[in-house]
Order: sequence, then C-alpha cells, then structure tokens
Amino acid sequence: MITDLHALKDSLNKHYDVFIGSASYESRCLSVFNAIENDITFRYKLVSVSTPHRELIRTNLETFVSKEFIQVEINNSDQIQTVNNLIGQFNKILSANSAASFLIDITTFTRQTLLILLRLIRNGLSNKNQVRFLYTPAKEYSVGLPYSEKWLTRGVLEVNSVFGYSGIIRPSRPYHLVILMGYEVERASSLITAYEPSKITIGYAKKSESISDEHYELNKQKFDELLGEFPFAESFEFSCKKVSDCKADILNQVQKHKQYNVIVSPMNNKISTLSSALAAFYNDEIQLAIAIPAIYNNENYSTAGSTCYIIEMPDFVKVVP
Repeated sequence: MITDLHALKDSLNKHYDVFIGSASYESRCLSVFNAIENDITFRYKLVSVSTPHRELIRTNLETFVSKEFIQVEINNSDQIQTVNNLIGQFNKILSANSAASFLIDITTFTRQTLLILLRLIRNGLSNKNQVRFLYTPAKEYSVGLPYSEKWLTRGVLEVNSVFGYSGIIRPSRPYHLVILMGYEVERASSLITAYEPSKITIGYAKKSESISDEHYELNKQKFDELLGEFPFAESFEFSCKKVSDCKADILNQVQKHKQYNVIVSPMNNKISTLSSALAAFYNDEIQLAIAIPAIYNNENYSTAGSTCYIIEMPDFVKVVP
C-alpha cells in the first residue's frame, strides 16, 4: 500500500522491536523516521553507515546519532565485513527476543547492502518475526538538470556478485545477463563489458507501474541510450510499484532462456531490488550482480517525495511450527 508520509504512523503498529535505516547524503534518508518518531517506539534503532562515505553522509549521520541509533558499518568493497557486522547486531537482538518485530526503511540503502540485509533476514528470521519494509520515492533525481544531463553516479570501481546470491553457474553454459535498467548507463554498460554475456536482456519500468511519469521518461531515455549501444539486446518491461509483479517479470525473462547461466542486476528503485532478491530466492540458479560506482552526485542527487510504500510479504521468511 501507499500512503502520505504525514499519515504513515496511522498504518503502522505503535511499537516495533527494531527499526533499521541507512544514512545517506540524501535528505530522504530521514524522511520515514522523522514522520514516525513521535508516535512509534522502538527497542533497537540501527543505521547502516558506509565507512568509505562517512564525510559525504556526515550531516545526516549526526542526526541519526543524536536520535540514539546504533551504527552498523558497511563497505561495498568488503562484503564479508558487512555481513559480519550485520550478523553481530542481529544475534544480539534475536538472543534477547527471538520473535522480535522489524520495521525496515529501505529507501537509501545501497543496492548491495540491501540485498545482503535481505538474505540475512531470509535466513535468520521466521514467521514468528513481523517484518515490514518502507520505501519513500524521490520526487526528482539529479535535481534541476534536463533529462539529457541528469546523472547519479560516474565511474565504476568494480563489478561483483552479491554475497548470498552466487546462483548456480555451469561452465558449459553461456551467460544471460538481465539488467533492470535505472538511470545509469555507464554502470549498466560496465556489467555487459565485465560478463561478456552471450545474451543480454534490458528491462525498463512500465509506464503504468512507474513511480511517476517523470521517472518513467528518464528511465526510458536511459534505456534507449543503452539499447543504442547494444542494439542486439532483448527488452522487457517490469513493475516498480508491486513486488510480486516485478518478481514475476524477472522470472519470466529467466524462463525464456533456461539453457543459460543467468545473472540479474537490479539497477532501478529499491522495490525492484527487493523483487530481484525474491526472484533469486525462488530460483536459486539466479546470480545477482552489482556494479559499484566510483563517484556519487551527492550535491543534487534527489529531492524527497511525500509518499511512502508499505511492503508486507508474509512468505518472505521461513515458516516454523
């Protein structure tokens, strides 16, 4: 469901054991918590902190710290340490209360960190734990620039598979790379260069399932730009609003080419990133991959929107008697 941020508190419980958010240079990293902090209580409050970007996120991180958040250090270039730090906090929480409830703001997580977090939740929690995800879309990206000049990141540090999503790779099979296109042509192109796939499928958001018409237009322009670079690629559309629909859109593309090793790279919004994780949980042959950017447009990356998606997936975690 979707609600206005000012009314978000009315759609949530009055208490959750755990709140998890992510510090960012984007002001919207605080949008959700600012909307609910006076009306909802938490026993634990965790904030993901990218250690290589501490200076970029300093101002918003100071706000989280002032609100008594526990910092969890993450590093896109050190997935094992990220996993260990997250597991350490989870173990403390679950040892005190194995049925702890979680409210998770996925808005400004890096995609890699979000995917790792989702894998740990999938493996470590059960239907005893209530888990709700929140996502606040941006009103505008690359604020104030015309579509032809908008950019979010530049350069690529590395391309890697995500911890917990290695898939099943058979050396005798060719590769099929599925990209859920966002707004970053250079990052998408780097994935194709790195994997040299025999088959490429590039997706873009359905107009009716885009967050806004403006987001759709920018996404479609960037998709067309990438397709112009790789004109032999296949294409498809996916949902940016509904997790179950997006998951089905991804699995449908995978099913079309079952004789290939399949790599999926989620490069659109966090709802489609969550959907990619679900697709990989459903089909363990899927490998998820990310291109790590070198530079972020932290000066005018986005402006915060005024709505919030509340995402509930009862079948996300394992069922125990």
